Amino acid sequence: MNSGRHIEKTIKSVISQENIDLEHIIIDSISKDNTIDILNKYKNKYDLITQSEEDEGISDAFNKGIKKSSGEWLVFLGSGDQFIHSNVLDDVRKKIIKRPSALLVWGNIVFINDNGEIGKSVSGRFPKKRLKRYMCMPHQATFTNKKLFEKFGLFDKNIKCAMDYDLLLRSFYEIDENNYIDYDVSYMLIGGISDLGQNAIRDFREIQIKHSVWPTSICYLLFYWAIIKNFIKRTI
Repeated sequence: MNSGRHIEKTIKSVISQENIDLEHIIIDSISKDNTIDILNKYKNKYDLITQSEEDEGISDAFNKGIKKSSGEWLVFLGSGDQFIHSNVLDDVRKKIIKRPSALLVWGNIVFINDNGEIGKSVSGRFPKKRLKRYMCMPHQATFTNKKLFEKFGLFDKNIKCAMDYDLLLRSFYEIDENNYIDYDVSYMLIGGISDLGQNAIRDFREIQIKHSVWPTSICYLLFYWAIIKNFIKRTI
């Protein structure tokens, strides 16, 4: 919504993908800026499907995109997120083919700011149990087979920030560390809604309690520790 400042960068990174049959679905929540004008500009240039209507937040928008999609594999980009280069989807497709039973395949992200300045790369390699402590599989670098949604359901519309973390804990036993690919997939725009603000951290706590990942007291300890770390990071 109101993403005129960033959406074109995302569109261009999708259009640039080579040797791949893709479908790009953009769900907009009735933007009041120039977002719709930008979408209309690209509508006939590639397989772009758009929908602009009121929704109940990011989870609802993601779910609408899933329902509209006709492909087998999905990756979710926010406005301003971009694929690293033009061969990302083709390269990942080749890696997925070698994993015929996988429902989740993921790689690395690289941070980027509003000015296009590239930050650090964050590896998606982790011991599976770490996911019970915090989110370490950003959706910008995670490819999800639609069968996962058929098996575990769509994103929870009641969760406003960490809906992908909730889905991963629901499908925890489908996650295979061998399906990690050491490959930089996407630039993740710093400052998105889930960029570790207090709302996202609070979501993590509630999701951990919901899935009985830890005793409630431990979930609260992890929550306050994350708040302190986030405060220190933003003030240094």
